[in-house]
Amino acid sequence: MELQQFHIFVGKLMMYCQCIEHDIKWIYAKMLKGDYVENFQIVSRNTLGEVVKELKNLDYTEGHHWLEKEDYKLLHEITGIRNYWAHQAYVDFVYDGTNTDKYKEISKKLEVDKKRLERIQLNIEKFRVATYK
Repeated sequence: MELQQFHIFVGKLMMYCQCIEHDIKWIYAKMLKGDYVENFQIVSRNTLGEVVKELKNLDYTEGHHWLEKEDYKLLHEITGIRNYWAHQAYVDFVYDGTNTDKYKEISKKLEVDKKRLERIQLNIEKFRVATYK
């Protein structure tokens, strides 16, 4: 992967992470009793992990669930994924360059993570839109 493409993929991955976190908090705020705007103000202070755990409980008590257990597993991993790409990925290769096996390995990991987050972000967006109906 060319470095320019790497930069673009990291940017997209970060966008997916931010949208996922924002949408998850809105979904949870909408599913709670009471005014969803007030709920969001409260929920937005919580960590993504806390909100995902509570959302899963609500999602699975309704009988029909929007997200699969694998989706919730990935949601629990997002903070670690985001932190790696935000704080560590470039350090892992930049000093040795892009013509190394390490860079190839990290590039493949980036492609996998981007695809996983892209897929779940679309599912969560559909879930969020459905909560407004």
